[in-house]
Amino acid sequence: MFDGVSEFAYNLGQKILKGLYEGLYGSCENIYNNIFNTLNYRISEAAGNLGQSIESWNGGAFSLVRTVAENVCIPIAGCIIIFIFAWEMVRMCQDSNQMQHIRPDQMLLTLMKFAICLWVCTKSFEIVLGIYSIGNFAIARLAGISSSANFGADRTLNDIIPASQEVYEIGMIIKLLGVLLILCISLAICYACAVIIYLQVMVWFLEMLIFAVPASIPFATFFNKDWGQMGMNYTRKIMALGFQGFFMLLIISIYGGIVNSISSSDFMEMMTMMCGAGAALIILLSKSGNISSSIFNAH
Repeated sequence: MFDGVSEFAYNLGQKILKGLYEGLYGSCENIYNNIFNTLNYRISEAAGNLGQSIESWNGGAFSLVRTVAENVCIPIAGCIIIFIFAWEMVRMCQDSNQMQHIRPDQMLLTLMKFAICLWVCTKSFEIVLGIYSIGNFAIARLAGISSSANFGADRTLNDIIPASQEVYEIGMIIKLLGVLLILCISLAICYACAVIIYLQVMVWFLEMLIFAVPASIPFATFFNKDWGQMGMNYTRKIMALGFQGFFMLLIISIYGGIVNSISSSDFMEMMTMMCGAGAALIILLSKSGNISSSIFNAH
């Protein structure tokens, strides 16, 4: 039993501890909810950014790159085609005893290859954009699947830590301070992932623009079977770049699925798994280009 003074001090202490507990709990709850809100927002934002056309991503850069491709690289590609055509004709003369045994269909086939190669070079920029649009189609389909998930929709901090206590103790306040620190670190990792995602998307678009500029030059080598490997390697690289955005969005979506499937009732274990998944996301995003290149055998 408490005497009057002790009971008053106890009740006063409980009110103070309760106020501290509720204040800290409210901050923890806001940060906890913000982690999942940020995750949902960043996934939808990444899907929107990755699903853009190159022209809509940055019209100024797209216009500059297209001008350089058409006015600098296509003339160079034309010179390469003429050189390869002359090389083909010289070799044809050598193989047919100074053109005495050249069949008309051989000459017609060579001229057709020359004309097709010229046309491909003049349309090289559009061809690269067409390859990019294939990857864009895959991104749009994946975005429709991943955007339907609302990560953390059925989660509340009260599932792990009770919002109120029957008796408040100083140890509970210290524990909540630790929870608040861990949540702040988790939110910082979440924002770091958002920055990494933004940078990866920007680098991806810039790589697409840079690789699209000299497209006509490797395409000019398709005319010759000895030089044609250059054009094949370039085409594989463009395919890998076009699908890199798909793999980035796939990695982000898998991360969201991992976070959503964490069902541990232990707060420390749950936050550790979320932070570990965030670190894995950062590492995998940096390797998305290598993953895509390996699949398409591009180097």
